[in-house]
Amino acid sequence: MDPEVRGAEESMFVAASDGGFVAKATCFTEPPSGSAQVVGFYVTPRFRGSGVAGDLMAVVKRWAREEAGADRLRLFVVRGNERATAFYRRAGFTATGVTRDDEDEMAHDLR
Repeated sequence: MDPEVRGAEESMFVAASDGGFVAKATCFTEPPSGSAQVVGFYVTPRFRGSGVAGDLMAVVKRWAREEAGADRLRLFVVRGNERATAFYRRAGFTATGVTRDDEDEMAHDLR
């Protein structure tokens, strides 16, 4: 996986294997808060548990910190999606207590 960084305000990252879609994530900045938000983080079922999610999140974190200048990365996870919540915790995210509809916010300090 070697995604290209497209800009300093938002970027989409895609992972492929043998020419086929594997995973994607989009991240955008939230000026003037200093935060960036991850949206649409998805790994195809066949590649879940393969390590691609961790690789993809590492690229997103690097972009948010180095290219976008963010000091905090946020995302919302659907309440009850324990697999996703566990992954985000392993990736360094913690619950913030902020909720919306059926989602809980998690954040990761990039400093």
